[in-house]
Amino acid sequence: MSVVPAASSPWLAEVDRELLRGRSALLLTGNVHDAYRWGGTFQNEHGALDIEAALGRLLAAAGYAVVAYWDAADGLRFQDPAMEERWAALGAAPAAPPPVAAVPAAAAPPGRQPPRAVAGSQRLLEISNGIRRALAQGEVPVAVVLHASVPFVADRERHPEPQDRCLLTHLLRAMAEAAHHAEGPAAGRRNALILIGSRAERIPEVLIHNNPHLALVSIPLPGPEERLAYLTAYYGNFHRSAPQESTPAPAVAEAFVLATDGMRIWDLEAIRRASLAERLPIERPRDLIAFFRCGQRDDPWERLDPAKLRSVRAHLSARVKGQDHAISAIEDMLIDARIGLRLEDAGMSGSGRPKGVFFFVGPTGVGKTDLAKALAEFIFGDEGALRRWDMSEFQQEHAAERLTGSPPGYVGHDSGGELTNWVRAHPFSILLFDEIEKAHPRVLDRFLQILEDGRLTDGLGRTVSFNRSVIIFTSNIGAATLDLAAVAAGALSAEQVQQHFRTAVRQHFVERLGRPELLNRIGSGIIAFDCLRPQHIDAICEKFLARLAAEALRLHGVRLSFPNGSVVAAIHERMLQGDHLANGGRRVRMLVEDLVKRPLTRWLFENGGNCELAIVMDAEGRAHIHRLDAAPQ
Repeated sequence: MSVVPAASSPWLAEVDRELLRGRSALLLTGNVHDAYRWGGTFQNEHGALDIEAALGRLLAAAGYAVVAYWDAADGLRFQDPAMEERWAALGAAPAAPPPVAAVPAAAAPPGRQPPRAVAGSQRLLEISNGIRRALAQGEVPVAVVLHASVPFVADRERHPEPQDRCLLTHLLRAMAEAAHHAEGPAAGRRNALILIGSRAERIPEVLIHNNPHLALVSIPLPGPEERLAYLTAYYGNFHRSAPQESTPAPAVAEAFVLATDGMRIWDLEAIRRASLAERLPIERPRDLIAFFRCGQRDDPWERLDPAKLRSVRAHLSARVKGQDHAISAIEDMLIDARIGLRLEDAGMSGSGRPKGVFFFVGPTGVGKTDLAKALAEFIFGDEGALRRWDMSEFQQEHAAERLTGSPPGYVGHDSGGELTNWVRAHPFSILLFDEIEKAHPRVLDRFLQILEDGRLTDGLGRTVSFNRSVIIFTSNIGAATLDLAAVAAGALSAEQVQQHFRTAVRQHFVERLGRPELLNRIGSGIIAFDCLRPQHIDAICEKFLARLAAEALRLHGVRLSFPNGSVVAAIHERMLQGDHLANGGRRVRMLVEDLVKRPLTRWLFENGGNCELAIVMDAEGRAHIHRLDAAPQ
């Protein structure tokens, strides 16, 4: 019969079950540095119930008369002096260690014995014989708890030192020889050796592999029931807008539990302290937890300058030509984010969908990626603030792990994922996933939870919120089947081109991939871009010429002009030839580089800068550069 009371952390009951099954050794891994619940409480008389205190309660209730702890910092310790006396009476005390220099006694953690001056310097090897003798005797129930900061947990598992091999042998023998108690308080259990380590792979395989005496117990992050129990127990210790209420309202409790998925009890304690320090009421868990995650009381999107927002259309249109409907969609998203109206209860949802989700689809070179960069420049003042992933690098199924991190036991697990790490550090972000159609379908599955409720759990079990980010996918789906000749001849309108791409996207997700749920989550965010039309060529060309002039002035002090419009006219004429128009604004840029930038670069190399130049094109499309200021003597 289990001795663990109801309303305790579930892993404690699992530990007790393994002891009742006759296991003499346990390896506790996972969330081993948290606070835990015993019988409904997260504290004992000395404060938070950490793993040693929780195990101490369990082992005492299970009838173990001696519970010893060992770690590299404090050496061998006991719950009380009486246990140390019983340990010595068993003949388990180690031989006197070599003399060591006296060190000042450190303050002991609450509820623990202060370590003796020699204890912190005792090597586990010196007491391993004593541990073996203590576990082998059958008179007194004994349990020994070893933290995985012990010397054998190092990068020496493959080629251990002689003293490490000796230590491992002692521990294996101690597990095998541990006595079984047929009667008394610990009846049905054996003496136990409990190892604590956050990562099982850091424990030498010889202790674990094919070891019938050892059981692995993974301590999970606190589940919804434990998080709710914490809120209920400490509700009165949060800042509250309604102090008279002693228990959380159901909507508050549900929102809190949802928003704290993947958090430790210590994280909840930090949220509680933030609530008090910042006077953020628990009745608005969305705002409280957003402050905990981001360090900001308010949503930065809601602080956007209204005067600046009124100029967004002009700013985006200066960079992206002929895509007014896409610019309108971005403008609507920014205004919606600034106003901040939500369909969920205010302050209740702990995550929520991203601020914007867009699927930019259309021909190459029409401004899909450039619009995302322009948005980043408008919001952050630097298009480099955009975080871009080239999805052609995610064509293999295993590439999905790059986004969220490798699972436990695999290379790179401790590093986390590229996407989740970025959003944890930069929650206020614009995220671009370029050429999304090239990604493996399993990679696309990673986006389901993000698009639904704005959350994603990484390989380390941490939940990341995307509710302050904008997500933009770009794609060329449908470009290969578009009748470009009809577009060039004006036989297809912009509306017909956009409908072609929307239909192609639907067929790709529903018929080819069988993922209609992804399409549904994107919803109205599918923005089909029109092809480059002849009437937009001149504006795009002028944009690139203006950039070239700005760079020439900044780098070389050259004031550049393009009189009589001959440069724009020459490039316009070239764009109407062959398949140039099908390649969009990217081909306009290439023509500016070939016909204007290269001749200008050579002229500057030969003649120097700090002058005023004019560039004109002749009938054959050759650039002629004229110096307008007086040449130096």
